Amino acid sequence: MRHRLYFMLPSVESARELLDKLLIARIEIHQMHFHAKEGALLPDMPQASLIQRTALIRGAETGVVTGACSGFMTGSLFLLFPPEELKLGFMLLIAAVIGGSILGSWLSAQNSTGITNAKLQPFRAEVEAGQVLLMVDVGLYRIKEIEELIAAKHPDAVYRGVDEEAKLISWA
Repeated sequence: MRHRLYFMLPSVESARELLDKLLIARIEIHQMHFHAKEGALLPDMPQASLIQRTALIRGAETGVVTGACSGFMTGSLFLLFPPEELKLGFMLLIAAVIGGSILGSWLSAQNSTGITNAKLQPFRAEVEAGQVLLMVDVGLYRIKEIEELIAAKHPDAVYRGVDEEAKLISWA
């Protein structure tokens, strides 16, 4: 299991320097994610994904529940008041719940891509001011090592904490 460390960097140039130092320290590039103003990052820097930047997952989860409830109510209405020419059974209720949860998840996920991830809200003002947020995913045994490395080699980087609730699974 990995933990996500957060660091604020004053500029894109210092973020690029830190990227090189972390690669030398054997932090793989897919474990680093930079978040800055739109278009500010250099092309060779790993940008935070849409899932990391937005509330996409939270929106999809909310949409599944809302859609399933809406589908259940719609299906129940068809069971209580069926159309005269159609003989609808219990399978309609199941189909309405599944269809509602799929539709609700998709619509809610589409809407939530415009919302900043709640875990990145504390950094929003600094990112808008031109600073760069670095997220590093490391194992528990390397947290202290990475903190000390960045403090020693890059004193202008500000350590902003660790996300212990992030359920990051290493696939490597």
